[in-house]
Amino acid sequence: MAWSPAGAFDAGRGLYFLDGEGEVYSWEGGAGPLHHHLLPWGPIDDLVPLPNGRQLLALTQAPASSRRRSREGLAVILEDAGTQLHPVREVRFEGRCLRAAVTEDGHRAYLLVHPSPAGDAGDSIAGRAWVHEIDLDNAVILSSTILTEPALSVAVGRGGRRIFVGLRDRILTYQTSPLTPSWYFRSPGPNLGLYRPGEGDTLYAVRGREVALFDPAVIEGRSVEARQKLTDDATSVLALADQAAAMIFAAGGPLAAAYGGTPRISFLDPRTGVTATASLTRLEGTAGMIRPLAFAADASTLQVAIFPDAIVGSLPLPAALTPAAPAATSPAEATSPTPAPARDLPPEKAMTPTPAPAPSPTPTLPPDAPIRVIAPQVLQGLVTGDRETLDAIAIYGPDSLIMERARVRPGPDGTWQIPLPPPGTYRVLLIGSGSRSLRIPPAYRTVVVRPGVGIGEIDFKMQIR
Repeated sequence: MAWSPAGAFDAGRGLYFLDGEGEVYSWEGGAGPLHHHLLPWGPIDDLVPLPNGRQLLALTQAPASSRRRSREGLAVILEDAGTQLHPVREVRFEGRCLRAAVTEDGHRAYLLVHPSPAGDAGDSIAGRAWVHEIDLDNAVILSSTILTEPALSVAVGRGGRRIFVGLRDRILTYQTSPLTPSWYFRSPGPNLGLYRPGEGDTLYAVRGREVALFDPAVIEGRSVEARQKLTDDATSVLALADQAAAMIFAAGGPLAAAYGGTPRISFLDPRTGVTATASLTRLEGTAGMIRPLAFAADASTLQVAIFPDAIVGSLPLPAALTPAAPAATSPAEATSPTPAPARDLPPEKAMTPTPAPAPSPTPTLPPDAPIRVIAPQVLQGLVTGDRETLDAIAIYGPDSLIMERARVRPGPDGTWQIPLPPPGTYRVLLIGSGSRSLRIPPAYRTVVVRPGVGIGEIDFKMQIR
């Protein structure tokens, strides 16, 4: 699923959003039904609102052409016409869009893209990506920059003068018009979602089982000595009970919810560092998922879309976040408060942005950190045991046992990750020195990729022979 920063798009007909298959739905509020909107393209990879309140930006792929080796990406501006969505302008670009972000004035968009599958047969999906700067008024590409490693998320700074690009262990920054590398934050782990809500400058990074905050007012006051002592530039970190890849924020308030497509939602209050989880108990253990839509005006409940039923439900705010007036739960819903204290990083121990980008070591995951990341952007797993003869993890497909899609080396702790490839069936296997397959149980893992739905726990255990 493509998770838009606001959770959904508010236009004349209501809130527009994507389901787990890349289909567009809208909701007009209350207990009303969800409306399915059929568009003439394939799955929509991301859906982003435009500030004029009438339009949204849809990212997909252009129809295949016999004159090109690969399919182009397509950015389409859609307008709400009351009964259906009409295309207004479109821009074609190289690659397939993973995430998009739009400036506050709606004039520019920044697309995070990776290579289309057919065009780079010898190029690993884990090796290259682009950021395209788009002029939405004139439907042209203004500038582009190549990234040398997988990127996972993008956000626009206040005023549109800077963008943030999330990678594993780092958040890059670029000046805009044209895109020019600037500096970066160290941010250990996969930075699956980046957000700058409201009128402030604080950047939020969703990092699996935690949310990290980067407050520039605190960062600017750090000494050179302090920045040499830490490996994380975050000014505070909130632990989560479940994996998350995206966030939604309450309008005009501090409350937020982090989620990753499962039936469980993590609520958090950045002021106090308190987090708590809520879920629809009838979906636990099933393939169902809930898609946050919007907080109620008083932030007492969170409206959610429930799939595959395509209906609307409501989750009350967990009692841990409403001590004065705990929210009641219905028989179909249950909340599980799990307060988790924030890990505050005091200014004297914090770190300022490093002036020149350079890769940082992959951090070792804590023993209790699960590998089951349900994220819209990645395939990931863990290799345990004796890894001395292991050279890489190879991914073949889609729907092919001879076409290698990606090859990636595991980190020091055995974890590996690649951006989510196009839909299809893939075979994942371990490669030893000299490109030989290793004979271990299981010999390989088969995964079926759906649009926007990440897969975790693609694990292997190597044994000493």
